[in-house]
Amino acid sequence: MEEILVRGLCKRFGEKVVLQDFSARFTSGQTTCVMGRSGCGKTTLLNILMGFVSPDAGQVTGVPSHLSAVFQEDRLLDGFSARANIAFVRPQLTAKLLGHHLEAVGLAQDAGRPVRELSGGMRRRVAILRAVLADGDLLLLDEPFKGLDEATRASVAAYLRAETAGRTVIMVTHDPDEVALMGGSLLKMEPAEQGQEL
Repeated sequence: MEEILVRGLCKRFGEKVVLQDFSARFTSGQTTCVMGRSGCGKTTLLNILMGFVSPDAGQVTGVPSHLSAVFQEDRLLDGFSARANIAFVRPQLTAKLLGHHLEAVGLAQDAGRPVRELSGGMRRRVAILRAVLADGDLLLLDEPFKGLDEATRASVAAYLRAETAGRTVIMVTHDPDEVALMGGSLLKMEPAEQGQEL
């Protein structure tokens, strides 16, 4: 996979300027943590990379066609079990291997329950597993540790680091502790009216 280049992105929603002449480079096979305050355009950047939102100006190159994401909302199939949610994106995964991944994030005992019955933190872990095991060339993570306690966050971050080694990962967060947990390079975003720090 080639590197992802973002050049001169501009995006406004009505009167609100979210991105103004934003440029960045995301190196292939590495994790980049995009950190900034709420409202500085982090989620909009991911939505542009996924093709859900079109920029008003600027260019993005190098985004692969096969990618997966963890959104701010879990976007799970509520009537399906954790196991079935994952099998939906990776049907060829063996039961033994799926069980290994569920165990790694503390979900083995609840894998057969409909996800609508799970706690918010458990649902978050299902969403993370599903995105990781979808096995895309690019993994996008939007505040992936939201709702996880400190110990769970640390174990899930360790799982992510191990399972995404060598893949291109872009994670957005407002929390420097989460940047430290994930490692990789850091890209700071500032509100559009103040410019961006690269």
